[in-house]
Amino acid sequence: MCFTFLCVCVCVCVCVCVYTCTEFKLWKEDYEKKCNCWYVQSSGKKGSSLYFYCNRSGNFESRGIGKRHLKSQGTSKLNAYCTAALIVNTNKDGSVNVTVHKTHYGHQTSMGHLRISETERLAVAAKLANGVDIQHILDEIRDNMGDSYHRIHLLTRKDITNIKMAFCSGNKRHQDDATSVYLWVEEMKTHHHNPVLLYKPQGTPPVKGCEKLAEKDFILCIQTSLQADILKRFSLDRVVCIDSTFGTNGYDFILITIMIVDDYGEGFPAAWCISNREDQPVLTHFFDAIKDRVGVLTPKWFMSDLAEQFYNAWTSTFYTCTPPKRLLCTWHVDKAWRKNIDKLADDQLKITIYHNLRVLLDETDVPKFEVLLQRTLQSLRDSPLTCDFADYFECYYVKKKEQWAMCYRKEAAINTNMYVEAFHRVLKYVYLKGKVNKRLDNCIGVLLKLARDKGFERITKIEKGKMSDRITQIRVRHKTSLKMPVNLITETKQYHTWEVNSMDGKNTYIVVQVNEVCPYNCAMMCSDCHICLHMYSCDCPDALIRASICKHVHLLVRSLASTSSTPQASKRDDTMDKAVVLQNIRNPDEIDNLTTCREKIHDKILVLEKAIDNVADANTLQEINKLLTSALSHVKITQQSSDIGKLPASNQQPPNKHIGVQRPFHSTKRKRNCTNIRLSKPNSTEKTDILNILLSTTNTQCPPLQHKIYRKWYQ
Repeated sequence: MCFTFLCVCVCVCVCVCVYTCTEFKLWKEDYEKKCNCWYVQSSGKKGSSLYFYCNRSGNFESRGIGKRHLKSQGTSKLNAYCTAALIVNTNKDGSVNVTVHKTHYGHQTSMGHLRISETERLAVAAKLANGVDIQHILDEIRDNMGDSYHRIHLLTRKDITNIKMAFCSGNKRHQDDATSVYLWVEEMKTHHHNPVLLYKPQGTPPVKGCEKLAEKDFILCIQTSLQADILKRFSLDRVVCIDSTFGTNGYDFILITIMIVDDYGEGFPAAWCISNREDQPVLTHFFDAIKDRVGVLTPKWFMSDLAEQFYNAWTSTFYTCTPPKRLLCTWHVDKAWRKNIDKLADDQLKITIYHNLRVLLDETDVPKFEVLLQRTLQSLRDSPLTCDFADYFECYYVKKKEQWAMCYRKEAAINTNMYVEAFHRVLKYVYLKGKVNKRLDNCIGVLLKLARDKGFERITKIEKGKMSDRITQIRVRHKTSLKMPVNLITETKQYHTWEVNSMDGKNTYIVVQVNEVCPYNCAMMCSDCHICLHMYSCDCPDALIRASICKHVHLLVRSLASTSSTPQASKRDDTMDKAVVLQNIRNPDEIDNLTTCREKIHDKILVLEKAIDNVADANTLQEINKLLTSALSHVKITQQSSDIGKLPASNQQPPNKHIGVQRPFHSTKRKRNCTNIRLSKPNSTEKTDILNILLSTTNTQCPPLQHKIYRKWYQ
């Protein structure tokens, strides 16, 4: 229906206009934009009229208790009444008559007390919902400014953040974080695959499964269906890593992560626990919840830091006849050694002791390690300067030598807990964008998003393949073997056993064929040799410590391929794996039928209408109103998403172009001399010298890095 536009000037400050309801809203925003004013509706409809008053009109009434100072531009209220107003009368045919009182009283029209219009807020929210960066939004708005500027051009990052919080609630289901987490847990109970293993909020008595916790304790254990499947498949006779981190929320709750290593040699998070404690009772409840879902797990190795509670809780929960062998993270062991060595007074003595311990750590031969260990311990005891360190080393590490020495963990193919450490870094600096996260509900949402992305990464590996770090190492070693002559190989009398000399002729390594075909559906293969990691073994440090197909195996397979047929790894069949991953990462609640979806929404609205009548708490009603407002905003965003302008085109430059080198500045500040010596690992020459000294029974000469305490021992 079309309506004519009338404009009758009653006086200098009064106009009468005729619009439709939609046209009135657009006209009102345009009029406010031109006049730098804002009209608000202070009451409901009075008869057939609506009254919009100037937002500056009225008295200021503080709703706080005076702790905060007023904003820099002060309150928008005049403590008086402005004469500017809009009076809207609705006609029977649906059109509206607008009486405009233009003259403002008691203030000048300015942008200091204006708000961003609803249309502009929705446009910004739509860009945020589409993943546009805040800085790009600001650039687009500021680049499109003409000769004059309006309120939208005064937009700041804080304004956009407020819009994001109002329209894009994300994981926030309630203003109160604890209530929001509770609502999420209740919502997950309605899903086909509930990721919540265990939940106990703070301030509630212990429930079933949390009997050892106090009322003040909090615990939330999460595991998706994909994580449960991956944990069952890749924990059997393999390694399980566990570690904790902090800084993922504002309550000092600790995030505990269980990590496994998949068939591509990459880490995959298998479960999470968020709690205010990480002692054995909490870990026992965590592992019990995992056991209830996936059954008994039988890994061959268990990697953790130096804390005892992780391994003790695991063995008490997953009790088997042969518990997993515990492995201490080499990085944590090295860190503890450095910390205690630094207590010594002599800098040269620190270097000597640290180098000897690193030689011990990297030794791969068990008899030689035992000799080195006894002589190193004896040398520490012979000097009064190192007696305390000798007691510390014997108490905490000599008895646990099988957990940290390389010679006792050859087949584990893992040295440090860096799978978990790398995951925590990705979580904090990629998904949390390197910013401090305060809310726990946001942390939970990020973890679920990360688990989903891990599933899609696995699908990508299956469909397209991936050059993982382990496969890259295998290819590098194959290229290295091409430079080695075949005459380094000598066949022994033992079945499928060969000796391969090193290039310098100082060492001889034994290569054994252990499998005709790969016993696993293995992905860590050499595409040139057509062998996988599980078909040959070598006793060189590279194969034992890094669990890679070393250059000696590549050389042997190349020589055998030229003389006879060699066993080849079977082609991977990922059909079942792909089906399982797809089943676990898809959304079981996804509805393709729009009619069914609309019917469910209408049913929920009817239930909500009846339930609201029984709610007596004003705060609860206010939260419900906020959620409904957010839902309506999503509808508006969807309706207006087609009107969003495109971002300004960036400069067309090659994607691999390097940043231009600038003239560097240099500091003129005088540097302080470092008082603490930096301990570095010994190089190959220093390792050889230390081995010769410790293993020799006649040599009394000390290499330059050896300390005088060793001279006394050898004389």
